[in-house]
Amino acid sequence: MSEIASMLVTHRTASIDEIERAWHGDVETILKWVMSQDRVEECAVLKTCNRVEVYVVAPRGEKVLFDLAKKARVSSRIIDFHDHDESLLHLLRLASGLESMIIGEDQILGQMKELTQIAMKAGTTGWMLETAFKKAIQVGKRVRKETRINERSVSVGSAAVDLAEEILGDLKGKSQSPIGPLAQRSVWRRAWGERQFHLMICPAAFILQMW
Repeated sequence: MSEIASMLVTHRTASIDEIERAWHGDVETILKWVMSQDRVEECAVLKTCNRVEVYVVAPRGEKVLFDLAKKARVSSRIIDFHDHDESLLHLLRLASGLESMIIGEDQILGQMKELTQIAMKAGTTGWMLETAFKKAIQVGKRVRKETRINERSVSVGSAAVDLAEEILGDLKGKSQSPIGPLAQRSVWRRAWGERQFHLMICPAAFILQMW
């Protein structure tokens, strides 16, 4: 019987560097590679700055993913493997913002929608994964509406601004230089754009090259 299984490399188990090295290529490339494996009937990939998650529908899905991880030379030390029920529970927690670095952040919902659409366009999803992601996103929206979990800081960027203002006071007119993945640049700009100060984003790789 085919069921959903997943393997997760996230900020809970791995460093940013380990997450970036866990799976090479863009989402479409990973989808194509996973789908080419024996017994995989459906697959979807969530790839963000803080996580790479691979979902499959297959008989003995956890064994399929374990073999995939070995082929990709991703250490099992940084991977969480989930069976069907665990995968569904994780999707619900993820969409609700409970698995994010900033609890309740909204960005993950948009990322889940976008990456699900990429998988659907690539033809790698079917009824089971599409239903699971659709329901999870619906639950995520309801959680935010009923609990207001996202009332305060809703991203790492906005949390950083709140903390900086708490420590340094008014940031108006000051220059700020966050260091982190370039994929986060739009997040920083949205979160910090309302404050009137100069923003220069430095990728972590650039800083490492200076040492």
